[in-house]
Amino acid sequence: MFVPTRSSLLKSHDEKKCETVVFENKKPKKVSENKMAVVDSDKKLISSKGKLNKEKKNKDNLTMKKLRYDIIKFGTSGFSGAKKEESKVALAVSLGAVPPKRKYLNYKELLHCSSSSTINRTSLESVQLQAIADKIQ
Repeated sequence: MFVPTRSSLLKSHDEKKCETVVFENKKPKKVSENKMAVVDSDKKLISSKGKLNKEKKNKDNLTMKKLRYDIIKFGTSGFSGAKKEESKVALAVSLGAVPPKRKYLNYKELLHCSSSSTINRTSLESVQLQAIADKIQ
Protein backbone atom coordinates (compact mmCIF):
# COMPACT_ATOMS: atom_id res chain seq x y z
CA MET A 1 0.00 0.00 0.00
CA PHE A 2 1.41 3.39 -1.08
CA VAL A 3 0.87 6.44 1.09
CA PRO A 4 1.51 9.70 -0.79
CA THR A 5 3.68 12.16 1.11
CA ARG A 6 4.66 15.72 0.36
CA SER A 7 8.11 14.77 -0.89
CA SER A 8 6.79 11.99 -3.12
CA LEU A 9 4.32 14.44 -4.67
CA LEU A 10 7.10 17.00 -5.29
CA LYS A 11 9.34 14.41 -6.90
CA SER A 12 6.67 13.37 -9.33
CA HIS A 13 6.19 17.00 -10.47
CA ASP A 14 9.96 17.56 -10.93
CA GLU A 15 10.26 14.77 -13.45
CA LYS A 16 7.65 16.37 -15.67
CA LYS A 17 9.32 19.82 -15.64
CA CYS A 18 12.62 18.73 -17.20
CA GLU A 19 14.01 21.28 -19.67
CA THR A 20 16.90 20.93 -22.06
CA VAL A 21 19.26 23.83 -22.71
CA VAL A 22 21.45 23.99 -25.79
CA PHE A 23 24.49 26.28 -25.72
CA GLU A 24 25.30 28.19 -28.89
CA ASN A 25 28.45 30.26 -29.25
CA LYS A 26 28.06 33.83 -30.37
CA LYS A 27 29.35 34.49 -33.83
CA PRO A 28 32.28 36.92 -33.89
CA LYS A 29 31.52 40.37 -35.19
CA LYS A 30 32.98 41.37 -38.51
CA VAL A 31 35.58 44.13 -38.26
CA SER A 32 35.28 46.87 -40.83
CA GLU A 33 38.19 47.49 -43.19
CA ASN A 34 39.01 50.96 -41.88
CA LYS A 35 39.77 49.56 -38.39
CA MET A 36 42.28 47.01 -39.67
CA ALA A 37 46.01 47.62 -39.81
CA VAL A 38 48.83 45.51 -41.19
CA VAL A 39 51.81 44.89 -38.95
CA ASP A 40 54.93 45.46 -41.05
CA SER A 41 56.98 42.31 -40.35
CA ASP A 42 54.33 39.81 -39.22
CA LYS A 43 51.63 40.78 -41.76
CA LYS A 44 48.95 40.07 -39.16
CA LEU A 45 45.68 41.93 -39.06
CA ILE A 46 45.31 43.76 -35.78
CA SER A 47 42.86 46.42 -34.71
CA SER A 48 44.72 49.70 -34.97
CA LYS A 49 43.58 51.16 -31.67
CA GLY A 50 44.06 48.41 -29.08
CA LYS A 51 46.57 45.69 -29.68
CA LEU A 52 48.98 47.56 -31.93
CA ASN A 53 49.67 50.26 -29.35
CA LYS A 54 50.20 47.68 -26.59
CA GLU A 55 52.64 45.73 -28.75
CA LYS A 56 54.63 48.86 -29.56
CA LYS A 57 54.87 49.76 -25.85
CA ASN A 58 56.00 46.23 -24.96
CA LYS A 59 58.65 46.26 -27.69
CA ASP A 60 59.88 49.67 -26.54
CA ASN A 61 60.11 48.48 -22.92
CA LEU A 62 62.01 45.35 -23.94
CA THR A 63 64.46 47.29 -26.08
CA MET A 64 65.05 49.83 -23.29
CA LYS A 65 65.70 47.06 -20.75
CA LYS A 66 68.10 45.32 -23.12
CA LEU A 67 69.85 48.58 -23.96
CA ARG A 68 70.27 49.40 -20.26
CA TYR A 69 71.70 45.93 -19.61
CA ASP A 70 74.13 46.27 -22.54
CA ILE A 71 75.35 49.65 -21.28
CA ILE A 72 75.98 48.26 -17.81
CA LYS A 73 77.87 45.28 -19.26
CA PHE A 74 79.97 47.59 -21.45
CA GLY A 75 80.79 49.74 -18.42
CA THR A 76 81.91 46.73 -16.40
CA SER A 77 84.17 45.46 -19.18
CA GLY A 78 86.63 48.27 -18.40
CA PHE A 79 87.21 47.07 -14.85
CA SER A 80 89.73 44.44 -13.83
CA GLY A 81 90.10 42.03 -10.95
CA ALA A 82 88.12 42.58 -7.78
CA LYS A 83 86.36 45.66 -9.14
CA LYS A 84 84.99 43.59 -12.04
CA GLU A 85 83.67 40.93 -9.64
CA GLU A 86 82.00 43.60 -7.50
CA SER A 87 80.33 45.10 -10.56
CA LYS A 88 79.08 41.65 -11.67
CA VAL A 89 77.57 41.08 -8.23
CA ALA A 90 75.97 44.54 -8.29
CA LEU A 91 74.49 43.82 -11.74
CA ALA A 92 73.09 40.48 -10.57
CA VAL A 93 71.54 42.10 -7.49
CA SER A 94 69.98 44.85 -9.63
CA LEU A 95 68.46 42.14 -11.85
CA GLY A 96 66.87 40.46 -8.82
CA ALA A 97 69.47 38.04 -7.47
CA VAL A 98 69.96 37.51 -3.74
CA PRO A 99 72.94 39.55 -2.50
CA PRO A 100 75.88 37.54 -1.14
CA LYS A 101 76.32 37.06 2.58
CA ARG A 102 78.93 39.05 4.47
CA LYS A 103 82.24 37.34 5.09
CA TYR A 104 82.89 35.95 8.57
CA LEU A 105 84.90 38.15 10.89
CA ASN A 106 86.19 36.91 14.22
CA TYR A 107 84.58 38.73 17.14
CA LYS A 108 87.91 39.53 18.83
CA GLU A 109 89.23 41.03 15.58
CA LEU A 110 86.03 43.05 15.22
CA LEU A 111 86.41 44.44 18.74
CA HIS A 112 90.05 45.29 18.06
CA CYS A 113 89.18 47.11 14.83
CA SER A 114 86.32 49.04 16.41
CA SER A 115 88.44 50.07 19.40
CA SER A 116 91.30 51.18 17.14
CA SER A 117 88.88 53.17 14.96
CA THR A 118 87.48 54.95 18.03
CA ILE A 119 91.03 55.74 19.19
CA ASN A 120 91.86 57.11 15.74
CA ARG A 121 88.71 59.25 15.75
CA THR A 122 89.42 60.71 19.18
CA SER A 123 93.05 61.46 18.25
CA LEU A 124 91.92 63.06 14.97
CA GLU A 125 89.37 65.20 16.81
CA SER A 126 91.98 66.33 19.33
CA VAL A 127 94.38 67.27 16.51
CA GLN A 128 91.62 69.25 14.79
CA LEU A 129 90.72 71.04 18.03
CA GLN A 130 94.37 71.99 18.55
CA ALA A 131 94.60 73.31 14.98
CA ILE A 132 91.49 75.44 15.51
CA ALA A 133 92.85 76.73 18.82
CA ASP A 134 96.16 77.66 17.12
CA LYS A 135 94.29 79.57 14.39
CA ILE A 136 92.30 81.53 16.97
CA GLN A 137 95.44 82.63 18.86
